[in-house]
Amino acid sequence: MQLHDSITIPAENRSIPFWSWNDSLDSELLSWQIEQMAASGVGGFFMHARSGLKTEYLKDPWFDCIAVGLREGRKRGLQPWVYDEEGWPSGFAGGAVPQLGEKYYARGLRMHIVPSPEKIVRDDSLLGVFGYTADFSQVIPEHEFGTEDHFEGFLVMTHSSSPYYIDVLNPITTKSFLEITHESYFKRFGKNLPEGFFTDEPRLSEGPIPWSYILPREFQADHGYSILEQLPALYVPCQGYEKIRFDYWVTVSRLFVHSYMEQIFNWCEAHHCKLTGHMMMEESLYSQMTGTSGSMPFYKFFHMPGMDSLRRNINDPRMPKQLSSIAEQFGKKWVITESFAMSGWDLNFEEMRWIVNWQFVNGVNIVCQHLQAYSLKGFRKRDYPPSLFYQQSWYGEYSRFQDYLGRLSTLLIEGHKILEILLLHPMHSAWIAYDGTNNEQIKALDKDFIKATTMLSSQHLDYHLGDEGVLASDGSVDSGYLHIGSFAYRIVCLPSCLSLDDSTIKLLETLLDQGGVVYSLGLFPLLCEGKKDVRLEALQKRAVPLKNSEKVRKAIASQLVKPVGITEEGQQVEDVSYCLHEQEDGLSLFLVNNSKQERHKNMCVEIKGPYSVVLSDLWENERHAIPSSVSKNGYTQFNLSLLPMQSEMVFLFPESKPDSSDSYKIVQPQYIPFDSSEVWSIQKMDPNALTLDYCKYRIDGGAWHSKVPVIKLMRTLLELKRPCALELEFEFSILCPTKSIDNVCLVIEQSNQYSIEVNGQKVSSVAGWYKDRSFDSLNIQNCLVQGTNTVLLKTVFQESAHVYDILFGEKVYETELNKLTYDMEIESIYIIGDFGVFTEVPLCPGLKNSLEAYGTFFIKERPTFLFGKNFTSQGLLFFAGKLEIEKTLVIQSGEDKSLFLDLGNCHQPMLQVFLHEKLVKTLVWAPYIVDLGKYLVEGKNTLRLVFYASNRNLLGPHHHIKGENYSVGPQSFEGVFSWCERETEADEIDRSLTKVSFWKDSYTFIRFGF
Repeated sequence: MQLHDSITIPAENRSIPFWSWNDSLDSELLSWQIEQMAASGVGGFFMHARSGLKTEYLKDPWFDCIAVGLREGRKRGLQPWVYDEEGWPSGFAGGAVPQLGEKYYARGLRMHIVPSPEKIVRDDSLLGVFGYTADFSQVIPEHEFGTEDHFEGFLVMTHSSSPYYIDVLNPITTKSFLEITHESYFKRFGKNLPEGFFTDEPRLSEGPIPWSYILPREFQADHGYSILEQLPALYVPCQGYEKIRFDYWVTVSRLFVHSYMEQIFNWCEAHHCKLTGHMMMEESLYSQMTGTSGSMPFYKFFHMPGMDSLRRNINDPRMPKQLSSIAEQFGKKWVITESFAMSGWDLNFEEMRWIVNWQFVNGVNIVCQHLQAYSLKGFRKRDYPPSLFYQQSWYGEYSRFQDYLGRLSTLLIEGHKILEILLLHPMHSAWIAYDGTNNEQIKALDKDFIKATTMLSSQHLDYHLGDEGVLASDGSVDSGYLHIGSFAYRIVCLPSCLSLDDSTIKLLETLLDQGGVVYSLGLFPLLCEGKKDVRLEALQKRAVPLKNSEKVRKAIASQLVKPVGITEEGQQVEDVSYCLHEQEDGLSLFLVNNSKQERHKNMCVEIKGPYSVVLSDLWENERHAIPSSVSKNGYTQFNLSLLPMQSEMVFLFPESKPDSSDSYKIVQPQYIPFDSSEVWSIQKMDPNALTLDYCKYRIDGGAWHSKVPVIKLMRTLLELKRPCALELEFEFSILCPTKSIDNVCLVIEQSNQYSIEVNGQKVSSVAGWYKDRSFDSLNIQNCLVQGTNTVLLKTVFQESAHVYDILFGEKVYETELNKLTYDMEIESIYIIGDFGVFTEVPLCPGLKNSLEAYGTFFIKERPTFLFGKNFTSQGLLFFAGKLEIEKTLVIQSGEDKSLFLDLGNCHQPMLQVFLHEKLVKTLVWAPYIVDLGKYLVEGKNTLRLVFYASNRNLLGPHHHIKGENYSVGPQSFEGVFSWCERETEADEIDRSLTKVSFWKDSYTFIRFGF
């Protein structure tokens, strides 16, 4: 694109959120929500069947709703896509594919150790029996047992199956999936199909090592020998296991890629629509072995390949690099990330930008926000939050952030990446190390792989990853460069590896022969496809070993055509990453500070060649020329500062002087600190709230039980496994005359399911909704008393037999849990209105910007003033709306009006600054500094700040043992263990924690204010 021009954002370069269809769908509400999305600045949406859905999937009512999405979305310039499954992982068509028969079932290979043959169960699952000697030095199949053989024990190889998911290795399952799902869409919509399909987390399942009925035949065809004779080698280090494991995973990978992904890709190609999505467990070598046997080969068969970034954190570069490498090598314009799931309700825009920037600087360029919830009713509000939709106080201003993302995406999409280094991916070495566990050998490989990727990134040596399977099919060497698709690499780096493919060895030998360079950054491999090979000894002698960062930088940077350096006090700034793109009239340089704590005040950025330098502010859509110089060795140098989590986009024009047009301004502001601790008057605020998440209860007219958490009561009722008459009693206290509080309402989800009394008075008239269209608001102002108030709810609690089967059945797979819908749910209730909410005991500071409350809560008059930096404890404990505060600034006659308001480090998703009713600036990340100069007048100036609160303090989780949690799943609200408790999918699940309680009785809130 032309950097001199203003950035125009086409719809296809804007984000595409998951639109979670998770309730009984209504066409009018669907249309209204599409209007909200169009106004918010997104480019499209994925219509995503999800747990809670009550409209029957893939039936006429479902397709009627899809028709609304297609019609109304396109009418408003949005691109409507569909998610290809009911829940996840994709491929089972909501259960219809496994129902075709057991040959469609997911299968796994199991190994059992038994002491004697008499203990062996010989049924249809048996694949083979093997005797073994000490240390598995010999493993002998049963048909070769001799009369004098003595074994330590016996290895019994069996296969298991799951009727809840599919055999992804067998092409008949994907064919059936396409017939049931995709063909149904084509039958209904023909040429008016959605923009494309999102396939989500197809995976190897049913145990640590996959199996399929077709594996013996396919393995024999690939390798010329029977895998049935060698099965124990996949689990134990018997003689020759390295070669057997390598061959096994060659076949598994080929079958999965071509049986599943290529088949769906070809269907989309033939029907002129696109395929997008991401694979399962993409993070580490170990996690990829359990999910895919390696993600990179799949990305070739996406039109828009993607990844999944969970939690409120970032990681090393491996995951986005392995995705973007394939995408860029094969010219795939758009690279998508499903981001923000599990980040929690307090995720703010600064953290969103940080999470996105880490991925974008490593090659991703489109965001799929997880998620936008059709409904927050029941458990839906806990569905890996947040919902980044109309339920948020800031949603009316969301388009500002979407425009920022769109400008950044467009620059990255339209440019061509400049890099010259290929780092080999050690996935095929993991095939050999993997024995069904995260053993020490695969951990060491992974650790060294992280070291290699972070070493190159931290030394500002940008690179692609090279998959050996892709190298075999698409790699070539010409004129001293290794070519993959549209990229050519003169430099190849090897991380620690156990083995190289034969085709890789040949490519590296040819590259070296033609003057290319091979660097070894770790342990050099001595195996070729699992067997010793003398060529590797010769190759090792020709490769240059580099073991530390400084040597890597010194050796490689000097060989690059367009090297970039980012230094502070003469050292490369290791937590700042960059990517460089060639544009039509210059270069775009994207710089990202990955650190959440470190500020880099005066970095020196240098790039080879003479350029004028312009800073592009993608938030304000402004540009500023910045001073630069050209060094004696021909490098353009300029200084730049980056706050924690900050990024900058720099334009480099190949000319001696900056463009003199009005769009470029040199700005040198002088900041004047502003005292944020003074008193502010509250001018306006959305209804305040009190969450009531404890209640007394009784069942079938029996004795009353003492107060329990509502969310735990739901589990108690489910464990009854029967209908019951249910009464719930909630209490709240008002410690002021009721006439001094106003507009008080009771908020209940699905209020029509209850008989409702407040202090003995029946309440039934719904006055409106609060936060979510399913949260009914009932006016109770005239029911209130000073002191203790009681809310009594009566209903009949019941669930279908299907719900109990899924919750309490044996070996139920996640496919069923991920599409589970309750008939009825017992939830917390809320009191909202014009009042303040306080606690008897002062709040205690906690970790991660949190506050701990140990006392009970009560309602008093709404505060009229706020002071200090923490608004939460001043009556806004559960507040989740918009707050407007004011104060007066007095400018004396003749006083300098060049005032810059410095608000420090604010705690809210969004803050707007108004002066004399004019919007001066919208702030969503540091620096929270505002130029008031051109708006100030002599005398009195009315300064108004508008704060937007998150839903965190309203919806929780309030009782998680960790306090504020950056890895939030449904069980986080219940205080029970789940897979969400680990830091990343690269880690194993610690099963010892399954019996540990993650609940605490005290409440955790987050700070809101300055």
